[in-house]
Amino acid sequence: MPRNALLAFSLALAAVLAAALAVQWRSQRLAEENRRDLVDVRCTAELMRLPTFQGIVTVGSDTDAGRVRSTITITPPEGVPVVWGGVRGPTDPFRFRDLPVPGVRLDGSTRFASEWVDGPVMEQRGIVLQLGPKLWSGDEADALVARGIDARFPLADATQIVSGASPTLTLRAAMGAEVRSPLAGVVVEADDRFRDLGCPPGLANGLATSPIRNRLVLHADEGLRVEFLHLQQGSLQVAPGDRVERGQVLARVGRSGDTPEERLVIEATAMTLGPLRHVPFRFT
Repeated sequence: MPRNALLAFSLALAAVLAAALAVQWRSQRLAEENRRDLVDVRCTAELMRLPTFQGIVTVGSDTDAGRVRSTITITPPEGVPVVWGGVRGPTDPFRFRDLPVPGVRLDGSTRFASEWVDGPVMEQRGIVLQLGPKLWSGDEADALVARGIDARFPLADATQIVSGASPTLTLRAAMGAEVRSPLAGVVVEADDRFRDLGCPPGLANGLATSPIRNRLVLHADEGLRVEFLHLQQGSLQVAPGDRVERGQVLARVGRSGDTPEERLVIEATAMTLGPLRHVPFRFT
């Protein structure tokens, strides 16, 4: 074959290969976009169900002759005392009345409301309620943060994910791995009804006040609120009001909510009149 013909053939073959690679790349891109769209649709459907679960706090409103007031009801599990720490955030124009004194134990259902105002239902966004097993002084909490809390490692085989300055403990583990309680205490909230979809963070945080992720909240005997996130759907072994011991199986690792992979996130906090203090674990 003459040299010019060989060169032309080579160029033509390269063009065909490039076109084939471009088609393959676009097909893969479209498949990924379709997968993300499907996840977004499923996650959006899950998000639409989120308002039916409010934990132990229900935020609502009363209406009367065109006037409206916001209401907050706190309902701890039966026999489980919860300590009130206060309400934070932009409370004006809410003007809540008859708030409990910080440090008061709420042994039963507690309801309080804002003043009546004219107009549509008020927006609830931005209000943060402080609830926990104990109200710490600032000095006590600072000392606790400095020394950390002795705990049992929650997973048999896991890799810690370094997440910058985040105060949370993030562990990568196999799907379905048993999550054991690092501390003894009482379960206050638990929810495992969401599917393990791995919803994008922007979607989960953009359409709801909190991402759709299965979680469990433990009030530890040490006076800390411990939250477990991204649990597997249907994996809870305990319910609100249950007493759990250190090392007891609570649930399994999943990928519900705003996570790209199977993981467990644990956060321990001490409630104060100031900002929450994030307490590090010291595993023994």
